[in-house]
Amino acid sequence: MSEPKKRLDERRAQVRLTNDLNAAEALESKNESPREHGRVQTHFHGFSPSEANRYFVDSFVHRLAEEAPRDAVIRTEISLHEHVFRGMIHVGSHSGRFFATASSANFHDLGPLLLGRLRKQLDRLRSPRSRARQSSLRAGA
Repeated sequence: MSEPKKRLDERRAQVRLTNDLNAAEALESKNESPREHGRVQTHFHGFSPSEANRYFVDSFVHRLAEEAPRDAVIRTEISLHEHVFRGMIHVGSHSGRFFATASSANFHDLGPLLLGRLRKQLDRLRSPRSRARQSSLRAGA
């Protein structure tokens, strides 16, 4: 790799790290709780979830990450307002942007609701691609 390209890549990595740190500091100052794992971000607003609830959210978000396009970035926000939990998931990728919301008085109802709504959108994305791929395989056989 050429030296200028290497320096440019290092600079981009440094800018991304700075942006991530600034975002984390801003969230902490607002008393919000971020959870980040590579391409997955989870934020809690209005409450501090127990470790069991954090694990529950992480598990359904990571299940979604396995089904989402490879380059997808997933951002999840869960808030508590007037005894009602509201969940929101954004999935952004080169294939498109997907978005789902759900609300429930029961925290554990959010996962299945959000996953079901996003799966419908992701299935619509896959359907034309799958059909085109199957027809091209048939034509080549």
